[in-house]
Amino acid sequence: PNLSSLTLNSNPLRGFDFNLLEKSQSLKELNLDATGISSIEGIHHSPSLEAISLRFNKLQQITELSMVSTLKSIRVSHNQLFTLPSFDNLQNLQTIIADNNNISGGLDGISFPPNLYYLDLSNNAISSVPSTSFSAVPSSASLHIDLAENQIDSLPVELCDKGKWNDGNVGKFGCNGLLCGKGHYSKYGRQTSDSDCDPCNSVSSFLFLGATTCANPIALKGSNSMPAGTVSFLVIMSIILFAMLLMIIVGIRRQQQRKEAERVFLAPTRQYRDRPQFEDNEII
Repeated sequence: PNLSSLTLNSNPLRGFDFNLLEKSQSLKELNLDATGISSIEGIHHSPSLEAISLRFNKLQQITELSMVSTLKSIRVSHNQLFTLPSFDNLQNLQTIIADNNNISGGLDGISFPPNLYYLDLSNNAISSVPSTSFSAVPSSASLHIDLAENQIDSLPVELCDKGKWNDGNVGKFGCNGLLCGKGHYSKYGRQTSDSDCDPCNSVSSFLFLGATTCANPIALKGSNSMPAGTVSFLVIMSIILFAMLLMIIVGIRRQQQRKEAERVFLAPTRQYRDRPQFEDNEII
């Protein structure tokens, strides 16, 4: 009954009876990383749980966590989550780490609590982040938010005005402080004091915001970068020149084939003309 912390990380569990937590009045921290669990049914009975870590498991939903009002930290990265519950009932919640899941679609209908300090939803398939999801978070909050490597193609202007977010980088760099624009990338997926959003010529970087890698960077940081329009022109001209060269090669090849065909066709005629002629009386 006096147990305050329980860690069973990297132990293969056939199951974990979360209903037993109802009797653990003093349990504040529970760590079940890489245990293979696929359900947290019964966890809402936890009376005092403040921090839970369920990383590297097989969870597809964590709805019951939204019923544990005492929670301050939720870590569920590297699972199989396809959606998130609303966290507006968790007034004490400060940290949500749910990167590297299968969360897709928009975050419409999801509300984050006012005391949220750290939110990591990177490496998912999220398509939109409405400003209403952060209505409860004060404008003066110093929220650290990571949305890199999703499928987000635009950001609400209201979020780009959160000057204190991401260590003040949103105030310094605007929307780039949240996510690099299309056609750009940085190692964090956003602009910081030590990482610019550099131009990228990879097709994938033009699809969504917040790229962290670039297969075809236009220029290395610190060098004289070439304007994107110039690069596009050079690429198009290269394709045209290659096509013209290919047409010339094909034309020469066809001409050679025609000459070869004519030579083969005329060969028997020349051979007949070159045969010696005999008089009738010379034939025996």
